[in-house]
Amino acid sequence: MRILVLAISAVLLASCANTGTVNYNRMTSQEVAEYNQTVALMDQVYCTEDIRAGSHIRRRHCAPLNVLVDEYARSMNKINALHMGTSLTFR
Repeated sequence: MRILVLAISAVLLASCANTGTVNYNRMTSQEVAEYNQTVALMDQVYCTEDIRAGSHIRRRHCAPLNVLVDEYARSMNKINALHMGTSLTFR
């Protein structure tokens, strides 16, 4: 019984711990502006409103610039991988 109580207590304490990550999507525009004044350029947060495929509902997506650059590079690599096997010239 004591082991069960200790295990439950440990799980509860672990769930209360702060991981230190910031959820940028929950920040208001004012909070994002204030945050951007305190960090370097590549760490500044930018928000976009995207319409996802299959939905007409706009979703706000906020991320630091370095993450957005990485996402863009990955998507460009996917596009380039698709075009490697095909010829773009017509005969």
